[in-house]
Amino acid sequence: MRATTRSWMLMSVLLAAGTALAQPREGRGPGRGGEEVFLFNDRIIDLMIDRIADDLGKQYKFDEEQLLNTRDSLKSRFPQWLKDNRAELIALANQWTETMFAADPPTAEEMAAWSQRALPLLQQFDELVKETTEEMRTYMTDEQQTQLDGELAAYGMAMGYMHKRLGEWSAGNYDWETEWPRSDAFRQNQRKRDRELEQKMNEARRQAIGAEAATPPPAGGGPETPGAKPDAPRPAAAPAKTDNKDDYEAYTTNFIKRYKLDEAQQGQAWKICHALQETRDKYLSKSLAKINDLHERLAKVKTEEDREKISAEYRRLTQPLDRYFNQLKDKLDKIPTGKQRAEAARSTMSAELKPKDKPAPAESAPAKGPDKP
Repeated sequence: MRATTRSWMLMSVLLAAGTALAQPREGRGPGRGGEEVFLFNDRIIDLMIDRIADDLGKQYKFDEEQLLNTRDSLKSRFPQWLKDNRAELIALANQWTETMFAADPPTAEEMAAWSQRALPLLQQFDELVKETTEEMRTYMTDEQQTQLDGELAAYGMAMGYMHKRLGEWSAGNYDWETEWPRSDAFRQNQRKRDRELEQKMNEARRQAIGAEAATPPPAGGGPETPGAKPDAPRPAAAPAKTDNKDDYEAYTTNFIKRYKLDEAQQGQAWKICHALQETRDKYLSKSLAKINDLHERLAKVKTEEDREKISAEYRRLTQPLDRYFNQLKDKLDKIPTGKQRAEAARSTMSAELKPKDKPAPAESAPAKGPDKP
């Protein structure tokens, strides 16, 4: 299993949220006396996040800034969620651990009850992964994003398998003879399931990368014809207009004019613009309601403590939007040639040095002569 998929799956296993080995026992949870047997403490959470960030850094060959961004992105989401759900996660994990040593298998009813508790956590976790990877795209190179597409396809296949498994168990379709780790038939069936899942994950990864590589370049629509000009950006590719012109489009339009980009360069610029618009819009579709709610709460806040708390959350949610726009500027800035940059600089300098039109002089009062006697 590749590093990216392994990292996310490592976290989901630690959550005890639907692995093939997770078996509940009704009434079994915290240890005797109520102590936490599964030590899901703050230190473990921090170490787990650091390990996952390091794995992702090695997989994608992140530079120092990308690694720091990844660690920040992970820590802005997962630790708080893990702490909020700590009690339930501990109970689920302890039930799994005790079942591994139980003398008899769980019943279908016990399995259904446990799965119904685990499914919401798995779904929440999956949403956090999607939000995090969308934010990671804002500072990834094109090559890294293509690699990410493949790993997310494999991860999605694995998560789909887990969702299906838990869904079947929650509906009462649990067969302990093939599901319980201590049964004679489990190992054979589990090896078969693992092989099938691995094959499906690899195929999903290959298809995702192949689809990305097959995307046609922005400036052409087929084999080049000698002497033919590349196609101009297609208007149909532009996002739907609103009453206010999109900031991304406005910036791209001005950038094209400033550097007098040729048609091929314009195609490249619009491809960058549209891709980041799509990333931004996907993020807003999930976060805009929360952002607007925080904005309204800020207007009504009464204490400085509440203001700081809400402001911090507001900054966290809007920070990706700043990154998307900065990435648009950075990527566009790589398009112009040295000659185009020099010409743009000369034009700017000429405009600054050009004498301003002088305003018409105000009428002055006639000069006074000597006073008459």
